[in-house]
Amino acid sequence: VVSTQSTGEKVGRKATFMLSLSFASICVLISIYDNTTSRKVMYGFGKALAGALWAVIYLYSSEMYPTKIRNLGSGIGSASARIAALIAPFIGDALVTSPIIPYVVVGVAGFLCTATFFYVPETGGKDLPQTLAEFDKLFDKKPPSDVKA
Repeated sequence: VVSTQSTGEKVGRKATFMLSLSFASICVLISIYDNTTSRKVMYGFGKALAGALWAVIYLYSSEMYPTKIRNLGSGIGSASARIAALIAPFIGDALVTSPIIPYVVVGVAGFLCTATFFYVPETGGKDLPQTLAEFDKLFDKKPPSDVKA
């Protein structure tokens, strides 16, 4: 967690999240192979990266939302994670059908989440938004009007 925080400060929260999630997805997809030693190694790396993801996403979600809705936004994110935790055992039950399905589902979902993170603004090194107007500016890709492009 400490290395994740320092990495997030140096390269940004967005890049740290995307790299951690991409590598975790790769670990899941590599663990499809039936070698028990490599599967345990990939589980270990994946578990460590999942811990890093939690540290980054909690920090990121608290920085992204404006003050008035910060608790609501963080709460919805946390509730979504709990719903995913409720669904996870059913994905594991798919092992009965095919031993590959759970790994593919989780690995592909990780890559899809990484792809959607391209559209989210970086929050590291920026002031926290206090109003919804400041929140909208996070997503604005145009340069400020006083800067000539």
